Amino acid sequence: MSLGGQYSRPVNDAVRVAVTHHGLPFFVAAGNTGDDACQYSPAGVDEAFTVGGSGRDDRAGWYSCMGSCVDIFAPGSGIASDWIHHTDAAHILDGTSMATPHVTGVAALFLGAGSNYSNPLDLYADLVRHSTQSIITGLKPNDHKTTRNLLYNKLEDVVEPYMIKPQDLPDDHDGEEEEIANETEKPKKKKNDEGRRHHHHHRD
Repeated sequence: MSLGGQYSRPVNDAVRVAVTHHGLPFFVAAGNTGDDACQYSPAGVDEAFTVGGSGRDDRAGWYSCMGSCVDIFAPGSGIASDWIHHTDAAHILDGTSMATPHVTGVAALFLGAGSNYSNPLDLYADLVRHSTQSIITGLKPNDHKTTRNLLYNKLEDVVEPYMIKPQDLPDDHDGEEEEIANETEKPKKKKNDEGRRHHHHHRD
């Protein structure tokens, strides 16, 4: 969600009920005022997954709201986005509304790979567990409440085991379906070397 504004109990309650009663995950922008995300709606809802924005150098965006309500950072600086005036118009933008769709997309990959979650909070936990830990810089020295974790999007490193189903294979692989399925049933090992993990950067 790119919706954001001053604290609103009706907005917060609507998000909270959607998550807890209907099992719908909510990924929300932290806000672009550079202060505490917890004072805004729906960024301050505990049951939502609140996203801060970062740049290519893994520094927190100058615009991004901070604080304990921010659950993760994702690329939000210098993002090519749809724009007005023409059907193919684009504009380079900064903001947590640019960062949040990255997280939503990775969550969709997790779900599409066959991961079963009993509730949205388990999905949130997986996004944090597989993030690149403690890499975000540019926060205030006394800011110990804001996460320093960056979204990680290399699916094959985080989904274990990942099973390729026969219906997902191209037609010309019909004779290889059983062999490929058997090979892919084995869980893939995660790299232990954090320094070699691929961050969610933009391509130049």
